[in-house]
Amino acid sequence: MAPAPAPLGVPDTLPDLAAWAAPMHALAALLGASAPLPPAVLVHAPHSPTTAARLVRTHVPTHAGVRVAHVSPLTACTPRLAFAHAVRQLGGGEPGTDLHTFLQALARLARAARLVLVVHDAERVRDLWPESLWTALPLLAEMGGLQGRLAVVLVSALPWSAFRDVGGRAVSAAPIAVRLPRLARADMLALLAHDAAPTTAAYAARAGDVALPEARALHALHAHVAALVYDSVKARVRDEHEVRVVLAAVWHALLPSVAAHGSSAARLMPVLSELIRDALQRLVPRTLGAAQWVREHAAGRAAPPAAPPVSWPGRTGVAAMPAFLLIAAFLASYNPPKTDVRYFVRELGNSRKRRRGKGQSAADAALLDLEGEREIWDRTQFWGPRPFPLERLLAIYHALLADFALDLNEDALLAANERAARAHDRYTQHLEHVAGEFWSRSATALAQINALVVQRRLVRMAPAGNTA
Repeated sequence: MAPAPAPLGVPDTLPDLAAWAAPMHALAALLGASAPLPPAVLVHAPHSPTTAARLVRTHVPTHAGVRVAHVSPLTACTPRLAFAHAVRQLGGGEPGTDLHTFLQALARLARAARLVLVVHDAERVRDLWPESLWTALPLLAEMGGLQGRLAVVLVSALPWSAFRDVGGRAVSAAPIAVRLPRLARADMLALLAHDAAPTTAAYAARAGDVALPEARALHALHAHVAALVYDSVKARVRDEHEVRVVLAAVWHALLPSVAAHGSSAARLMPVLSELIRDALQRLVPRTLGAAQWVREHAAGRAAPPAAPPVSWPGRTGVAAMPAFLLIAAFLASYNPPKTDVRYFVRELGNSRKRRRGKGQSAADAALLDLEGEREIWDRTQFWGPRPFPLERLLAIYHALLADFALDLNEDALLAANERAARAHDRYTQHLEHVAGEFWSRSATALAQINALVVQRRLVRMAPAGNTA
């Protein structure tokens, strides 16, 4: 979710929380004036890169002996722009046009002060910057002969193990890792309480002359609303900044009812429960932006109008089987393989369920502690179209066919009325599963894949087994 718009009043400042004290103290000590600078530091923030960026801006030393530059591949998408932004913030001069001349500019600036180059949104350097540049970031000090005078700080939602070149090889030099843990419930509620006064002031400035209860009653009500919102969204929203935005939107939509009916939580509970339900349905999945969601509730248009029934045209162009193959190829190229079981496996009773042993649970817990929440890998912003095996394409294609409920008898599938007649017959459901698997791997499906390759709708990456 993008940073909250100004009318919601989510502040850029952050409170001093105990969970952030140790990692930020470690970062300040690494970049302090008492010791040489490390070559590279990775601030790993799997739960809120936005919050990590603000903490780094606050805690990176800015005394006279250190100059700091902040760059991001999202705002400096080419090496020349990144060099120009960095050199301008570090003292000015000619930034250079390539890595060699950029290192010369850094060597010239390092004579006057020590340099810290902070790269925000570091996980995007793999997509936007050339590999020769981002793989050299941990080695800039060594390449320029600036050991102890230059440090590169990478702020990323991904661990360093995810930074690999095109061939899948890890970068030879690994930075020092400083990990921001996920906030406990008490710390998260303290962070949300920090937003109470700014968001209320933003609503009062937007609404004009509105009579709200006294500040103490509003503060108690905000704490109650914050606890309810956090408990409702914490299973689906991992990003701390997103939770702040959702709470600010719900609070803005609730305040008109507070002005009309007072600050009694029991009286406001029906309105609050509907707001949280609608936020989970439309705001959390980002169907609407936070500001637009608040405007709809302020205008009394909380529920969108029902869409008119769609009259689907007849099939033209791509037939049903190639269409399903293209959909399966798109899902395989953008979804991580680890999500296939969750999205596509059809459970046949208890036959396909498998107990997870204690060893596997312990391994998952260790990986969770090391690399953060696994849901971070499900974000499509970290996954471009990737190559995938042919068997994976056919497996997803089979799962789509097994769950499709319309008449595709022309593609050798069973008609909808036959499927409905057998809905409660487990044995026939199993036969349907086997039949779908047979057709998904039939010569017809493989011929259709070859036809899509000829039409350049799919691109074969290897002569045997791989299609993308």
